[in-house]
Amino acid sequence: MVIAGEKCQRLLDGKICNVRPHLVQADELHSFVGCHEKRLRFDAPKELGSIWTWRALDSESKLIISHYFGQRDADSAWYFMRDLRARTEGIFQLTSAGLRAYVDAVDAQFATSIHFAQLIKLYSSPDITGA
Repeated sequence: MVIAGEKCQRLLDGKICNVRPHLVQADELHSFVGCHEKRLRFDAPKELGSIWTWRALDSESKLIISHYFGQRDADSAWYFMRDLRARTEGIFQLTSAGLRAYVDAVDAQFATSIHFAQLIKLYSSPDITGA
């Protein structure tokens, strides 16, 4: 599996480059390896537990321009945005989730050469006391 993954990464690195997107959506997907974080034993290998798949999707073509596997933290956001920057050209609209780590990572990698916005979802229960 490791060899197959490395070959797939080389293929993506050769094919997904110089992309000129207009609208890009960035988000993270939570999963786990082996078992859920709450069920980890104290002596479990560090590779087990939570893992996040970061992905940048071209909204028009549905092409996944960039992806990264890591934790949901500032370091992962930085590496993810660095990879996205290396694969794209031109100015485009990037919309991400409300994770604060995106702000610094986008600024570090793109500076002013991008239009960046965060979509912050507000969840609430319906108001059953009013009209």
